[in-house]
Amino acid sequence: LHELTMEIISYPLLVQFVVISIDVGTALCALLFYAENMNDKIYFISFIFAMTMQIFPICYLGTMVEYSFGHLHFAVYSSNWVDQSISYRKSVLIFAERTQRLPKQIAGNFIPIALTTFLANCKAAYSFCTLLADTGAKK
Repeated sequence: LHELTMEIISYPLLVQFVVISIDVGTALCALLFYAENMNDKIYFISFIFAMTMQIFPICYLGTMVEYSFGHLHFAVYSSNWVDQSISYRKSVLIFAERTQRLPKQIAGNFIPIALTTFLANCKAAYSFCTLLADTGAKK
């Protein structure tokens, strides 16, 4: 199920990360250098907020899934499995061994879906904004 889900959402998330980084960088540049009145500033601030809120929940939940799966094997060993039947103990050992391999949520087969990716996306947007500003200043 995890592989099917990642197969479906992996590349659209990669595209979304790239497009949002470019959009936020452009809007940030427009906010800093071209917005003259309060309405324009409010528009660009709300646009930047809306764009970042498209990917923040995805990245946050990706981090939480990774964190939860990281503690799953400890929860299995902390349960009362020693006093159970032999078939239950065998099942618990197999389950605990399988939970040690964490499922990876990856966008485009190389970008992890985590809060670090959200921060990297914000940094990329800022870098794109400075690139646009430097290009505009050289004219």
